[in-house]
Amino acid sequence: MDTIDRTSERRPPIHCIGIHDKTPEMRMLYVSSSVRQAMQYEPSEIIGQPSMPFVANGNTEGYKHLMDAQNQNKVVVTGVLVRTSMGEMYYTRIIHFNCDNIALNLCTIYPDPLPEPAVTPPMSFEVFDPNTPQ
Repeated sequence: MDTIDRTSERRPPIHCIGIHDKTPEMRMLYVSSSVRQAMQYEPSEIIGQPSMPFVANGNTEGYKHLMDAQNQNKVVVTGVLVRTSMGEMYYTRIIHFNCDNIALNLCTIYPDPLPEPAVTPPMSFEVFDPNTPQ
């Protein structure tokens, strides 16, 4: 009888909603309670904070590109690493939408820690203009 290696099983993704302002700091205005399970933070620890400290690879140039696209009222899909309160890095896909002077983020966090030392993948972007047929 074959044995199953349960150490290779992946945990299911966790979905979160976040809202940040459109300042260069992208200060968090709201996060859903699922952030507790996803990143081991209480929402109150994130609300009011700039977004960048939670991005594991600290890609400020990538986020500048994101802000530029958001300011042009485009939908942006990104892939980033986020850092949990325990220091683990999780891959996260985020869909960013502009809503007046805030940005709505729909996040899918894949809660499987990357092996140490983790190779930081580049931040990826897909930009969609809702005014242009795809």
